[in-house]
Amino acid sequence: MLFRSTRSLYPLIATRLASSSCATTILPESKLTLSYDYSASNVPLLYHTLGQHLDQLAQAYPNHECYLFQAEGKKRYTYKSFLDEVDSLAASLIDLGFEKGDRIGVWLPNTSQSCAMSYAATKVGIIKVIFLKTRQNKKHK
Repeated sequence: MLFRSTRSLYPLIATRLASSSCATTILPESKLTLSYDYSASNVPLLYHTLGQHLDQLAQAYPNHECYLFQAEGKKRYTYKSFLDEVDSLAASLIDLGFEKGDRIGVWLPNTSQSCAMSYAATKVGIIKVIFLKTRQNKKHK
């Protein structure tokens, strides 16, 4: 089976990054203060990553509905089931040798798999590059 489930990816990611040629490792627990923006809003930006936010939501609301994909036969995810799929996909990406800063080319329609891949890429620290199908232009007369 390609995917395996793992509950805590951050130690695995840190281990992989520490063994790589990266000089420094930024773990998700560190605050990225340079990315913080102060604006006219009273609601500040969050001091955590998308992956950490998904982890927190899944812990707080494991059985609440997270996503509904109408085009896929009304496929539904709870926060816990979506987190399990994202973590499994992220672990598989690490097993395939992807490291922080790598790029992965993805050619998927707007589906649950594309959404899960986006979250998995952020958890691993890789950049998801989307290939879009373009229409062929008709020749002008």
